[in-house]
Amino acid sequence: MAAFGGQAGGGEQGRQVRHGQVAAELGAAPAAVAMAWVRGRPGVTSVIVGPRSVEQLRGNLDGLALDLPAEAAARLDEASRSTTISPVNGMNDPTRSAFRP
Repeated sequence: MAAFGGQAGGGEQGRQVRHGQVAAELGAAPAAVAMAWVRGRPGVTSVIVGPRSVEQLRGNLDGLALDLPAEAAARLDEASRSTTISPVNGMNDPTRSAFRP
């Protein structure tokens, strides 16, 4: 897998590749990394999960114990940034909303 920093491509597939890279570097399941990252987002007070198997539940629970390093969180933040203006990403950045001129 290419090192983080541009070789992963763009869009949703690029985000997934970068997320997988961070998970591999931390030796954690992607679900655990996702849970830890979401828990660390400003304003998040709860995380709702919907595992369909015991394995998925374990991955989610591992994310509760995972302390995501600041550098890894910053990389995931960067990978999650969208260049498309929509009501959804407008919630993350009120200056970039489809409902504002």
